[in-house]
Amino acid sequence: NISFWGYLTKFYAPTFYMGVLETPNYKNFIKKQHSNKQISNIFEALFFGDSLYYQTRQQLSTLGISHLLALSGLHLTIISGVLYFILNPIFNLLFPPYINRNIYLGVVILIILFIYLFFVNFPASLVRSFIMEIIIFLFAFSLKDIFSFKLLFLTVLSGI
Repeated sequence: NISFWGYLTKFYAPTFYMGVLETPNYKNFIKKQHSNKQISNIFEALFFGDSLYYQTRQQLSTLGISHLLALSGLHLTIISGVLYFILNPIFNLLFPPYINRNIYLGVVILIILFIYLFFVNFPASLVRSFIMEIIIFLFAFSLKDIFSFKLLFLTVLSGI
């Protein structure tokens, strides 16, 4: 139970966990890598979007760096950039110069990002960012202006 005043003055977001299956092997692998449960929890939050322990969340909030662990479009963009710089030399070797390698590279990166979204259970912030990346990809290869309000409007419409 929460009062009206409590609702207005405090953050209130009821959450629930819908998982009915046991923890997947890849999450157990991360847990086993660290003997400290707090560090293990931080890595689970970074890689899989799991929630942090209350004490850890308070410490990060006090330091002012809690936003760095929240999965967001920034993280998806960093992953895209890292994938681009890793895969670009490989695609340069695989494809002849007269083929537009960037189209294939973009599709592979989007597929890898979709797999990542699947592993982190499709949080809303990453889904919005993923939709934006798809639209930017389509705009860029159709030679449209990617820095426009039309692009932002399409992203908002597709996210609804």
